[in-house]
Amino acid sequence: EHHRCRPAEYVAHLLGHEGAGSCLAALKAAGLATDLSAGLQEDTSAAAEFAVSVDLTPRGASELDSVVAAVLAFLGFLVRAGPQAWVQEELRGLAALRFKFAESEPEVDYCRRIALSMAQPFYPPEPDAVLSGDHLLSAWRPELVEELLSRLTPSSLLLTVVIAESGAAGDGGDAAGPGGEWQVEPWFDTQFRVCPPLSAERRS
Repeated sequence: EHHRCRPAEYVAHLLGHEGAGSCLAALKAAGLATDLSAGLQEDTSAAAEFAVSVDLTPRGASELDSVVAAVLAFLGFLVRAGPQAWVQEELRGLAALRFKFAESEPEVDYCRRIALSMAQPFYPPEPDAVLSGDHLLSAWRPELVEELLSRLTPSSLLLTVVIAESGAAGDGGDAAGPGGEWQVEPWFDTQFRVCPPLSAERRS
């Protein structure tokens, strides 16, 4: 619906930035992470999921509270700073470059992608936007950025940790731990366990 301005790209661009003063720079300096990426993972007409993926160091894996706090603190900084038009202009220029110098793709894939996009009820009606509608940014709506940031709160956070543990069932370690009893996923025979909810410190 907001393909002309794509507020999620604005937030992802700043949260995933790797330069000085970025969230990743702070995590690296603290020895907690080596990489960070962000963006829409699921996006449907009914709901969307904004995902932040952090590659942890061994220290980061043992100090999850600090990693979560750093990401939430940076989101708080973005809220206080407010939407910046110059950032959107930077994104607009990058999108134009990617569209102009896009790599070729198989014709059947190209046609299928365009056809699927045109079938969406929010697709731009302008004829000259048929090919560029999915790529170019043509609007700036700061209120949508503010709305998105207002929804990225601890209360809406779903934290998933994927990590190899020596205490996993079947490798000689304890079958139970802080996360509870180890279970086996029936479809892929994958071991997992469900951890307790977020601590009060993470929610605050």
